[in-house]
Amino acid sequence: MTGVCVCVCVCVCVCVCSAPDVSVVNSSSVSGHEGGDISVQCLYSSDYQNKLKQWCRYKDQSCYTVGRTDTSQNSSVQISDDGRRSFTVRMTGLRLTDSGWYWCSAGDALSPVHLTVIEAGVESYDGGSNHTLTVQTGGSVTIPCYYDKKYTQQKKYWFSESDKSNTYTNTTEKNLSVMDHPDQSLFTVTIRNLQNKHTGNYYCIVETGEQPPIKTIYEPYLKIQSAPDVSVVSSSVSGHEGGDISVQCFYSSGYQNKLKQWCRYKDQSCYTVGRTVTSQNPSVQISDDDGRRSFTVRMTGLRLTDSGWYYCSAGDALSPVHLTVIEADGVFCLSKNFSPHKN
Repeated sequence: MTGVCVCVCVCVCVCVCSAPDVSVVNSSSVSGHEGGDISVQCLYSSDYQNKLKQWCRYKDQSCYTVGRTDTSQNSSVQISDDGRRSFTVRMTGLRLTDSGWYWCSAGDALSPVHLTVIEAGVESYDGGSNHTLTVQTGGSVTIPCYYDKKYTQQKKYWFSESDKSNTYTNTTEKNLSVMDHPDQSLFTVTIRNLQNKHTGNYYCIVETGEQPPIKTIYEPYLKIQSAPDVSVVSSSVSGHEGGDISVQCFYSSGYQNKLKQWCRYKDQSCYTVGRTVTSQNPSVQISDDDGRRSFTVRMTGLRLTDSGWYYCSAGDALSPVHLTVIEADGVFCLSKNFSPHKN
């Protein structure tokens, strides 16, 4: 048991290196539906070419090895070496109890992966299944959950995987507020005084009144850190119609070489560092502030319809930002005056 603990500690040290001995492609968080399947590609360095390669579950230390297929209680796990310093894990016949933490390993080096199995009959939202929202310990975050207008009158709720709790819209508690904004086709979730225990998977869910009866519209993973991987100075900005705004997004050293973007939640449209895109008058430009581990987003020619939720991202880590565009004649529209930290 002592040996296992040492391995985990070493892995944490390795993960912060520029070229880890073992890593996973795209994201350390994956999800699939009950009865379905998932695949995870695990990369390893040349030094680990001839080492034992495995997929293991943290909870019970059960492991599956390259080249062998094990079937147990209708769930199958197969690992195959790709011959390109990587191996692929495929899990089929997923069960809800398969949810939890796993790791890819080569020799004594490993990389953690979290698996979420979604209940059969629950429809998943493709736009945000790999979103990791990074928030400072003790801080707060507001998360937008956009839904189709046809669900305006339907019940909606915020689901926490860790304690299996449902919080329906228009509920305010000590450190949690879930509010519906039917005029904007979204509900927002504000969580305050976030601590390490709040790290985990969450879901924005709509009761559809049809088949399937439940629809997951957003699947964020909250990661609470003393120094967030991605952050902004302020999560709420405003500008006048026809004017401009700037947002500075900070990222940790581990995200130096990751893709950096400014995206709109509503339609998942994104703008990338170093490129200027002009469409229907507004212009969005993102420039990396070399050497300062930050990039700056500048939006010019603002329109009223630009109001809404956006996010800064580096890799799969992101930080939400709410933009309010004020009418040019100075008339302030209260429906657009949304403050993400107001109860």
